[in-house]
Amino acid sequence: MTKLLVDPSTQRVLGAGLVSRPLVQYLLGQKDYHVTVASRTVSKAEALVGDHERGTALPLNVKDHSALEKLVAENDLSISLLPYTYHVRVAKMCIRHGKHMVTTSYISDEMKALDAEAKAAGITSLPALSSPAGTGSMSSTAAPRTTASSDRTMTICSMAATATTSSKRVPVPTR
Repeated sequence: MTKLLVDPSTQRVLGAGLVSRPLVQYLLGQKDYHVTVASRTVSKAEALVGDHERGTALPLNVKDHSALEKLVAENDLSISLLPYTYHVRVAKMCIRHGKHMVTTSYISDEMKALDAEAKAAGITSLPALSSPAGTGSMSSTAAPRTTASSDRTMTICSMAATATTSSKRVPVPTR
């Protein structure tokens, strides 16, 4: 079994809503990451990255297919914090460009249908992980990072701000 090592040195966070702040702060705190936040309201993206040297804010119109595709193609990892209705579109773009993806949504039938294509493209696509049922849209995000272990697993750090969980690491083996 082949295992992938996700190298998310350049990351695109799609969306700058309420669930974005903990994730963006975590990612900007990692010395090897460059984080771009793309949002319909660029002032929200700018507020999230501030004047951080490894943070960039960009405007995003998700209805502009070619602009969204360009954003996805330019990064190692797309973290979609967009409304769930856009995740399939982003996933298809990630597959086409061989880019990894994380979403905050559970697996829909449309996302399940893309599983074979994602595997064939050699990408890792992760849905919402380690948040209690029903709380994912409240405050949970997933922050992927590589580990130095020999089995090359990716660790997902939940930034869930619920009453039951403050942070939790769940090792997720890649293929």
